[in-house]
Amino acid sequence: MGQSGQVSIWVPIVVGVIGLIGVIFGQLINAQREDRRWKRDQQREDVRWKRQREIELLRLTQESRSQWRDIRLQTYGKLLQAANRIVQLSREAEYAPKTEVEAQTLFDEYNRKKDEFLNAALEAVIMTESPKLGSHIGEYMNQLGIFFPIGRMRKVLAEGKRFYFDDDERKRASSTHRRNLDYYIRLRDLIKEELGVVVEGSEVSSGG
Repeated sequence: MGQSGQVSIWVPIVVGVIGLIGVIFGQLINAQREDRRWKRDQQREDVRWKRQREIELLRLTQESRSQWRDIRLQTYGKLLQAANRIVQLSREAEYAPKTEVEAQTLFDEYNRKKDEFLNAALEAVIMTESPKLGSHIGEYMNQLGIFFPIGRMRKVLAEGKRFYFDDDERKRASSTHRRNLDYYIRLRDLIKEELGVVVEGSEVSSGG
C-alpha cells in the first residue's frame, strides 16, 4: 500500500515537469520563429531602404547634372551672343562709318561686347568638358577684333574731306570680319556638339 501511495505522488510531478518542459520548448520554438520572422522583415526593410537610397542618389545626381547643364547652357548662350554681336560690328566696320562719332560709337560698343565675351569665355573655359571647345575659346580670345583706321579718319575729316576706305583698308576690314565669322561658326558648332542642343544665339551671315 505504501509503495502504491509513493507512485501516485510522483506521477503528477513527472507529468507536471513534462508539461513544463513542453511549454518551455514550445516557447523556444515560437521565439526562434519570431526571430527568423524578424530577421526576414529586417532584411526586407534593409533592401527597401537601400533601394530608396539608390533612387534618391540617382534623382539627386540627375538633378545635379541637369542644373550643371543649365548653368553651362546659360554661360555658352552669353558667350555666343557677345561673339555674334562682335561679328556684326566687324561687318559694320567693313562698310566704314562716315563720321568720327559713328566710328567711336562702333568702337565703344565693340569694347563692351569684347568685355562681355571675355568674361563669359573665362567661365566657359572652366566649365567646358570638351578640350576642343576650351582650346577654340582660347584661340578666339586672342584673335578677336575689328579693323577700322580711326586715326586716318580723323586726319581726313580734319581736312574737311569725306572719309572712305582705301583698297588695302577694305581688304583688312573684310578679312577681320571673315575671321570673326569663321571663329563664331566653329564656336557655335563645338558648343552644340558638347551639349547636344541648339544654343540660343542669333544666326549670322557673311553679308555677301
